[in-house]
Amino acid sequence: MRSEIGSGYRNRLGYNHAMLERELNQIGLDLHQQHDKAKAAVSKKNSEYAILILIELLKKESGCFESRMLLRVAQFERAKTRALFARLLGVVVHIVDLIQAHYYLRKQNYILAMQHAEEVLNESPENSMCHRIIANAATHLYFPRTAIASLQLLRKKSPGDKKTYSQLAAALETLGDYTMAEDVMRKMVELHPDDMQLLDEFRDICARATLERGGYSAIAQGKGTYRDALADPETTKALEQQEMVVKPPEVIDQMISRKEAELQAAPDNLKIAMDIAKLYLDRGDVDRAIEYYQFVKANSLAKDPAVDRAMTNANLTRFDQRRAGLDSSSPEYAGQVAELDAEQNDFRVADMAERVRSYPTDMELRYQYGELCFKMGEVAHAIESFQRTQSKPNLRIRSLCYLGQCFAQQGMFDLAESSLATGIAEKQVFDELKKEMVYHLGCVLEKLGRPDDALKQFKHIYELDVSYLDVSDRVLAYYNKKSRGGTV
Repeated sequence: MRSEIGSGYRNRLGYNHAMLERELNQIGLDLHQQHDKAKAAVSKKNSEYAILILIELLKKESGCFESRMLLRVAQFERAKTRALFARLLGVVVHIVDLIQAHYYLRKQNYILAMQHAEEVLNESPENSMCHRIIANAATHLYFPRTAIASLQLLRKKSPGDKKTYSQLAAALETLGDYTMAEDVMRKMVELHPDDMQLLDEFRDICARATLERGGYSAIAQGKGTYRDALADPETTKALEQQEMVVKPPEVIDQMISRKEAELQAAPDNLKIAMDIAKLYLDRGDVDRAIEYYQFVKANSLAKDPAVDRAMTNANLTRFDQRRAGLDSSSPEYAGQVAELDAEQNDFRVADMAERVRSYPTDMELRYQYGELCFKMGEVAHAIESFQRTQSKPNLRIRSLCYLGQCFAQQGMFDLAESSLATGIAEKQVFDELKKEMVYHLGCVLEKLGRPDDALKQFKHIYELDVSYLDVSDRVLAYYNKKSRGGTV
């Protein structure tokens, strides 16, 4: 039997227990009375007094969400009654608190980071830096509702910020609000259709949402996947909370023991098997993790890309372990690393090819395969993939960009020009992707012996970003050669 959690266990936050948000009825009678007193003060427009009470209350029970939200109401009420100059002066006075909040956040003392951030919010309740600090600290403390409150404000102030949307979706997912999490990420993907990392996050959330909403009864009907929901909501909540804390080996062992007993009692519950695999990965036992993933694949009634992706990540973790086990002082170290890198690259290409064969209609997966082939020099396979993915609207322009580069590498400069010119024409905003296509088009036109046309492309970039790659050198070289009367 694996060891139980020892009484001396302390998590990375420095507390003997996981810091979780608490309800009013969980904070004790004295503090509950303090909250009621502050609430009465707010209702009487005495925000100064309410803030004093709530700041002290939160120092003792930082996870009391209702008290923190009442503090936020008091802060905004106080700001309404103060002149702009007084508010600005207050922020200047509390600049040390802002510095301290950043310091404690870096030191992973999240409670003190939040306390100092609140001092600044007392003067400027919409301060973006402080709300970012509180959102980050709350995430580490497993205060999802606290994080969401600050992230919603940040989203309102910066509606296009990808980091805010990603954090907000993660916090909503933690609370089990998959519908809202999907909506949040969907809006970001619509704003940034060419951001493949963002698209991957959105797809992962959608996959987890689908799996969590289903149950094993859906699998029996051929409609679901392995992720059946737990029957006991309290158990589900407890497990979600456990995932938010970095767990030492003895804790992981204890959780594995409990999960394996659960699986023996319910061998058809494939979610438990997936949880066990994840725990073994956390423990560093990749072989056991892969055994459980294989068990899930063998017993699932339908293919599930999430399981395949998990197996891929587990195998990549094995390469990382092998690399970490090499002796860096050995004279053979460099050769061993190069050999291992080559082996890992071969695995990635073969694995991705197999996943593409398994899910032939998944164009995002095929696009990722094309990217990988391009990076590995498998240009013919890359072209085949990008020719297919250009039919998908959100992948079309980036696929054309890659196609242009692939054709150029094969010396097919006329085809390269056509692909890149089409992508440039369809891309309305001159963002990083369009800049990349314009640059490659300029290089292709040079290869075609059309330096004047090439210069026009490079000048488009030069006017906006003189430091982009070697554009400056190319433009200056053109003019220098022309000034000397040479043939350009």
